[in-house]
Amino acid sequence: MPFLVTVDDRAHYVEDDAMPTLRHVIVDAVRQGGDLVRFPARGRLERWELITTASSVSMREVPGATAEEDDGAPFADISFYDFES
Repeated sequence: MPFLVTVDDRAHYVEDDAMPTLRHVIVDAVRQGGDLVRFPARGRLERWELITTASSVSMREVPGATAEEDDGAPFADISFYDFES
């Protein structure tokens, strides 16, 4: 079951098998006073977040929140229309 991890209002979908490691890395970053944390890549995009003691982080299970065919591309779920044609 995927998780929705939110860092200061920026959401990241994380697969269940990556959560234990990510949770450990986030806690270590907070204990160190701050560090860059790499979130597991979905598709071609690699995502990093600066996690500090002031960061707001929430983690929750989200059943069925991601589609198998989602490649993580930005704007993949938006249709664009050409009105000038």
